[in-house]
Amino acid sequence: MFSVAQAREQCPHEAYRARFSGIVGGALCGVSAGWIAEYGDQALVSLAVICFILMFLAIAGARGVVRGRWVARGLATGALAASAVVTLVIVLLGWGLQRAAAIAGAIGVLVACYALVLMFLPATNRYIHLVEVARWGEARQERGRN
Repeated sequence: MFSVAQAREQCPHEAYRARFSGIVGGALCGVSAGWIAEYGDQALVSLAVICFILMFLAIAGARGVVRGRWVARGLATGALAASAVVTLVIVLLGWGLQRAAAIAGAIGVLVACYALVLMFLPATNRYIHLVEVARWGEARQERGRN
């Protein structure tokens, strides 16, 4: 049985790429949404606020993927997917308002989708499973000592 430290030493490159892509994708989605909403109406501003909240959740979840946290991957998945959908709506509604921001938003959506794919590759799934089993084993041993 692995300890958590031993399991984390086996972190695959896909998890690191998923973290980086999730952070970049979430940031691009949030920033481009705010940039487009600056030139739009109140509906775009409301969507941009939602996208900003999702951006911070996506970044927090993406950081937890490398640590092997199953819940963090779920948080990142939900936040990145919702952020991509909201950003796509903002990009479609604001295409004529600010083209550069719309292109940045489209790139952010593509990067977020790439991060989602990387989070569920077999190597990442195996790594997260190993870390979770090691965490449960260590917690069980702690309870047995007390």
